[in-house]
Formats: sequence, C-alpha cells, structure tokens
Amino acid sequence: MVMSGITRLDWGVEAGVRIELAERLVLLTVLSVGNNIYRGEPEVAVYEDASGRLLLGGDRAWLDGFVHSATPQTTAAAALNYSTASQWGFTLEGMYAGRRYVTVNPLRRTDRFLYLASSSEERQACFRQERLPDAWVLNVGVTKGFTLFGVRVFASLSVDNLLDRRDIVYGGYEQMRFDEYTAADGRNAYRPFPARYSYAYPRTFLASLTVSF
Repeated sequence: MVMSGITRLDWGVEAGVRIELAERLVLLTVLSVGNNIYRGEPEVAVYEDASGRLLLGGDRAWLDGFVHSATPQTTAAAALNYSTASQWGFTLEGMYAGRRYVTVNPLRRTDRFLYLASSSEERQACFRQERLPDAWVLNVGVTKGFTLFGVRVFASLSVDNLLDRRDIVYGGYEQMRFDEYTAADGRNAYRPFPARYSYAYPRTFLASLTVSF
C-alpha cells in the first residue's frame, strides 16, 4: 500500500521543574503535551507484491483529524532523588502516558471499503479510532559509587514496573486484513480484523557496573 499527498499537523510543548526539597533531596517533574494528526485526505494505492500490478488506485482515505503517531499525546513523569555523602543514591520515579491511539489502517476509511460494509453501524465503526487505556508505572533505583584499587566504580540496580502491572497496553495497530462474509441482504460484505496489541514488560530488573580509569 502506498499513500501520497499526506498532510500532517504536529505540535508539542514540554515543561520541566527541578525542586530542591532538602540538601540532598531533589524532585524532578516533566510534562509533555502534543498533537499529531492527519490534515486532509491522502490518496491510497495498493499493489500486488509479486508483480507490482495496481490493485486499487485513485481512492481517498478519509483520515482528516485522525492521530497518525503511536506516541502518547500526553506524558508526565516525576522522580524523587536522594543522595548521601557516602555516594549512595536512591530514586523513586512515576511515569504516566495518556491520549494514546492504535495506528490506523487507511484502507478502512476509503470509499471503496466503506461501500462494502454491511450496515451504517459498521461504517461508523470504521471511522472510529480506538483510544488505548491511559498507563502509569512506578520505578525504583539505587546507585553506589566507590573507589577500588584506585579505580572509580559505579554500580546501579533498577526495578522498572515495580508493581508488576501486566495489563498495560504498550501499543496497537489496525490489521490490514479484512473478513469476507455474507450480509443479511445476501451480498458479500467485508469487515476489518480486530486490532492487534502489544503489552509492556512486567517487573524488570536491570543491573550495571561502570569502571572509569
């Protein structure tokens, strides 16, 4: 599938704040808000893989206003960092992602496919872009710096997704495949396959050791 005449509108703003709560205790916060959408209706062409023969051309995908990016449109994070005089460091971090959508299949929104839908409800469903659930995680980390035989060593251990949440949808996309079936009026109709999803990692441990000469 090839799309041409694509027009998009992308904008975003970010803000961050660093607050020293105490001599060795620091709070870091950041917020990002954006919008990544199609503007206008691009032209869609479908070619056969083996021969390159044109199967569908000259059709428009009604994508105006749909989100084109899998990136969350809203993100926020806060981290509490504490360090000691003996070179220990401790971090507690919370992260949030919202306004996330599945990646759209342009073919679902062409006149040709909408004509093949069996009912107005199915046509309306094709124009909806599924919003993924908002997600949040907690992470913790500990670091230690020291000198060993005159060499600087820095060790760290982090635990991501501390609460071991396994229901976080990381991303999703609409499949390119369609299901052919017989509608109530006897004609052949088509409906899209369900969206596919990927899930975030469960609780994850990461350890590292850095040596500086």
